[in-house]
Amino acid sequence: MIEIKKLEEFTYALKALKNGGMESVIFSNSNGKLATNVKQADGSQIVNMKWNSDIVEIPKDQEKFGIYKLSEFITTLEMFGSKDGVRCNIDDNKMSITYIANPKIEVKYNLSDMALIPEGPEGPKSKIEFLISLRVDKDFLKKI
Repeated sequence: MIEIKKLEEFTYALKALKNGGMESVIFSNSNGKLATNVKQADGSQIVNMKWNSDIVEIPKDQEKFGIYKLSEFITTLEMFGSKDGVRCNIDDNKMSITYIANPKIEVKYNLSDMALIPEGPEGPKSKIEFLISLRVDKDFLKKI
């Protein structure tokens, strides 16, 4: 079971991808953390991201899964306005989403055929001129 503990922080990063032109993503397990590595269909942009386990917790044996329409997935996660988070089970290319605040609510979401999504490389494969790591949250953005 995948547990998205901080739904707002998780979807914030996905919205940034969507606003940057990414339509689809593949999620994978990267050393016990949920990760996505995706590229634009034209290859112009590659994004590698990982979420800390305080935001998303995934089982060690979780396999890759794909989301074809990122905006639809974000809307589904936020459908009931649950700030408490969600739990997701994947079975036969379907994701069952249960809202922690109200476990009686369950939504089935169809996952994508991963062959339809252009996947980026596992890590940077070109010369890196600058390598930076920062944590950006909403308070930081308000200051800017």
